[in-house]
Amino acid sequence: MDELIKSLQASVFNSETPQQMDVYHVFLAECSKLMRTSGMSRPLIADRMNDAIGGENVVSANKLNKWFSPGTDQFMPVHLLPAFCWAVRSIEPVNLLLQPLAFKAVDQRGQLFQQYAELSIDAADKSKAAEKMAAELIRLIRPE
Repeated sequence: MDELIKSLQASVFNSETPQQMDVYHVFLAECSKLMRTSGMSRPLIADRMNDAIGGENVVSANKLNKWFSPGTDQFMPVHLLPAFCWAVRSIEPVNLLLQPLAFKAVDQRGQLFQQYAELSIDAADKSKAAEKMAAELIRLIRPE
């Protein structure tokens, strides 16, 4: 059991050897795929991104083409990633970036579900402890 707990506590952050962290080309391919399968044109995606960052005309279809072309030397600024994810309605680009660290992005519903599960487990553990305590009290009060 101790080995299982140790393996669960192990983190890539504590490892002396880094994982393979170069996800750039996979990231580009996923973003391009999301734009193709979103059902929106690149100008519409650019408009949605601009809306998400305050309506400024920062993103254009041409910029999207340059940012997500293989071998490009022009990269999307990282602070625009949330706007891109919102525009294409997917957090998969973020999950790809987190994958080498063994993490995933989770929305608020997922966070609440996790908290609920933890509280439910805690409540069950406390209920069992209370039942044992009640049995012990009964034994002390009414010795046989």
